[in-house]
Amino acid sequence: MQQLQVIEKNGQRVLTTVQLAEAYGAELNRIRANFRRSKERYSEGKHYYALSGEEKRQFIRVCLKTPASQGSIHKTQYSMVFCAI
Repeated sequence: MQQLQVIEKNGQRVLTTVQLAEAYGAELNRIRANFRRSKERYSEGKHYYALSGEEKRQFIRVCLKTPASQGSIHKTQYSMVFCAI
């Protein structure tokens, strides 16, 4: 496992689903399924951030310009979920 890179969203440190899967040695699909199953227990903006559409595209553009964040972002993702840390 490579060292987790700091990514910030709205001034808060977050982990992407890709980073969570890597940290736990789990498949990305398993992380996503676990989140969907438990989503009602979390508050968006406090425990997680979900991005889609233009907001997601802009965030990805910025992250892809930052070498440290590149492995944590998949530009083909339909939506992105970040877990606040």
